Amino acid sequence: MFTAFKNRKVLLGGIIIGLAIIFLAYMGFQGGNSYYFTVAEALEQKDNVGQSQVRIQGEVAEGFLSSGAGQNLTFTLLHIDDDGAQSEPASINVNYTGVIPNNFEAGRHVVVEGRFADGGSFTATKVITACASKYESA
Repeated sequence: MFTAFKNRKVLLGGIIIGLAIIFLAYMGFQGGNSYYFTVAEALEQKDNVGQSQVRIQGEVAEGFLSSGAGQNLTFTLLHIDDDGAQSEPASINVNYTGVIPNNFEAGRHVVVEGRFADGGSFTATKVITACASKYESA
């Protein structure tokens, strides 16, 4: 009798652990399965997304400003085509407060996550820089 009770506890524990693993895998997949707007797409969809959190990919323009403490950053995000080339002159002004990535520089491809502010600028909560080797031709 005691063995049957112990087996049920082990089975129940295994089911709970299995469900937790499935849940965490699902949540990880959902978080990594976000669509990135290009700058041009984001500008077209600005009214539709409203205050929703969005991700925008682009290239950092020359002349960005950062505070002396390295916590505040203001820069222009330029539109890039799928082949990695700049095309149309679409751009978004981005304001970011937080830790600035070490490899943040003009010409770097980045993804910003945040919301459009009143007036058309973008307030980022995350700035993620892309690895330069990803964009080098083979």
